[in-house]
Amino acid sequence: MLLRSDPTLLASAQSKANALGILNRNIYVHSGNTRLKEEREGRTSLHRQRWQWEILMGTNTMINLSKLLTCLIVAFSLFPSLRAEDAAKADPIVLIQPDHKNGVYKTGETIIFTITVSKSGVLLTDGKIDYDLLIDGVKSSSGTMALSKRGVMVSSKLTKPATLRIEVSYMDSGKVIKGKVGVIADPYEIKPALAAPADFEEFWKKQKKLLAAIPMNPKMTSVDQSPEHMDSGLPLECYDLQLDCLDGKQVHAYFAKPINAKPRSLPAILNLPSGGIKGASRRAAMNGAKKNMLSIDMNAFGVLNGQVESYYQGLATGELKDWKTLGINSPQTFHFLWVYMRMVRAIEFLAAQPEWDGKTLIVTGGSQGAGMALVAGGLDDRVSEIQASEPGFCDLTGYLLDRQSVWSYKKPEERTLAYYDACNFVPEIKNAKVFVEVGLVDTTCPASGVLAAYNRLICPKNIKIIPLGGHGNLSPADLKDPDYSHSSSSH
Repeated sequence: MLLRSDPTLLASAQSKANALGILNRNIYVHSGNTRLKEEREGRTSLHRQRWQWEILMGTNTMINLSKLLTCLIVAFSLFPSLRAEDAAKADPIVLIQPDHKNGVYKTGETIIFTITVSKSGVLLTDGKIDYDLLIDGVKSSSGTMALSKRGVMVSSKLTKPATLRIEVSYMDSGKVIKGKVGVIADPYEIKPALAAPADFEEFWKKQKKLLAAIPMNPKMTSVDQSPEHMDSGLPLECYDLQLDCLDGKQVHAYFAKPINAKPRSLPAILNLPSGGIKGASRRAAMNGAKKNMLSIDMNAFGVLNGQVESYYQGLATGELKDWKTLGINSPQTFHFLWVYMRMVRAIEFLAAQPEWDGKTLIVTGGSQGAGMALVAGGLDDRVSEIQASEPGFCDLTGYLLDRQSVWSYKKPEERTLAYYDACNFVPEIKNAKVFVEVGLVDTTCPASGVLAAYNRLICPKNIKIIPLGGHGNLSPADLKDPDYSHSSSSH
């Protein structure tokens, strides 16, 4: 159930929640937004390794009634009497709601956004809002409309399978209050911009053959358990792991497992990293082991683990400064060739462990790591399950169809990118179940690209499409909502 038109209740909740910002709690207010945030590392269920969830009542502009009630209960129980001036200081709330709760439409169907602005429990009827409409992340139109008692209604249509995002701004005493929401037309008809190269399969067979000729030579250095795992109740061990890989590009990871497990008794999990220059997460590896699994968390770029921050900053401003495009002039030299081969090697290591049950090998990640997880399933048929939250590497050449694409790649890079696009790997996933999450206001890993990859899957699959989902803020409450979920064995 969605709360459609009660800005008084929304504003009251926000003014009460403003006071919570003074406490050392995970509920706080800034820039007109009420945010409930929780962060966790190393999850083995369907979400990012590092994730957060938020209730937004400003920057994002649609709210689920159950979330609102949670805010109200906490606010009123902790602060039964708040001063009137606290409410007066509250920022306005911009609330946008599409007329389809799940944000899914048919091509050519009228889409209606209802926009209201309120402050301190009062619906604002003076002033104006400005809005932009963006199709597949590219601005298509804009406008200005006066506020009214019934709110502002903006209508539009999509003439092709695509996403539509509305971004609204309201000026309050010199401060810009923003809101946005996304919808999508015929999501399961979206196709990639570019087909796979003719020699795509042969190219990757060659790389895997070259990798197979190199011994893993594992080097395992015992490391201390993360403090939160010391009393897990399950005896664990954790190692800094190095594996030899293609062209001397080593794997650097953390490997953790339960002690004294019986042969062929444990499932395995590989956590893949989001973007950026950083070491692997020992905590994430330990979290998997705590769930009675063989567990690896690897870093993408073969850098050392557990170093001081200045080490990673030096790489990010030095040799790995342009990590998104290093060697992009040729498929044989593109930086992500070695990234992909590292994750294949990590899978080989897990599968070689005597404790592996020979059946369950989960690959999971968020953003860059989610895209890598999809690629991993296409490269190695031992993968049994893929959990991809907001995946990158999907439809990398979307710009050819005037779509916003991941990391804003552009011509003439499509020749190389076609070899690395997850869209071209996913048809090879035959033995795995695939779970995908995507947000319709995600500008880092745009939804149109994610759907282009999802639609090429021919294995059992499920996707959750969240109208308010940005990058890294998919709400667990939304992810459990059946209206946002779609499952299929194939399309």
